[in-house]
Amino acid sequence: IVLVTGVQTCALPISTKYERLLYFILERTGIRVGECLGLKIENYDLDNLRDMKGDIIFNNGRWLVKVVWRPENEFFCRTKSHRSRVIELKGTETYAFEIILSNYLKWRKKKMLKKGSQWLMISSRGTQLTQNVAYSQFKRTLARCELNGMITHTLHHYRHTLATNELLKGTPIEFVSKMLGHRKLKTTQEIYVRSEERRVGKECM
Repeated sequence: IVLVTGVQTCALPISTKYERLLYFILERTGIRVGECLGLKIENYDLDNLRDMKGDIIFNNGRWLVKVVWRPENEFFCRTKSHRSRVIELKGTETYAFEIILSNYLKWRKKKMLKKGSQWLMISSRGTQLTQNVAYSQFKRTLARCELNGMITHTLHHYRHTLATNELLKGTPIEFVSKMLGHRKLKTTQEIYVRSEERRVGKECM
């Protein structure tokens, strides 16, 4: 898994089973952590992943991540915006995503033998993954990188990174804004401006 900060790129030393899938989804979709923890899973067959049901589905040759507002999910309720939307992974990401998803679901199936859960993301204890646990684990993972400046990053940086990279590639800002679930276009613009200011500042040092 690679974390692109706009300045540094770091290969993260993953130590828990859920991290790889969590970071991949956050990095490639730009959804909020609370939204990711609110993803549901219904039925799946490890031998036929593309037939799985829930908030992650395969349709017309692409994997889709459905962000659905559910008041019963406390982590989603804490997010700034409660906007439902569907985000499509790029076709070039299909193979990597299926490997990561398959490995995670095999581990999840063993963990959930005695503890049922409707949520996709679970902790190493087999219970629903919480924001506190996810953020704490990410901080420990960054600490193992031993790179100056990285320890101050949070999982939310994945969201800013995706927005900045898409805009730099020429993706229309209106599309990026909808993908991120922003209510105002100005919010997306501010993320890009701040990222560019940091990049220019680093180049001038």
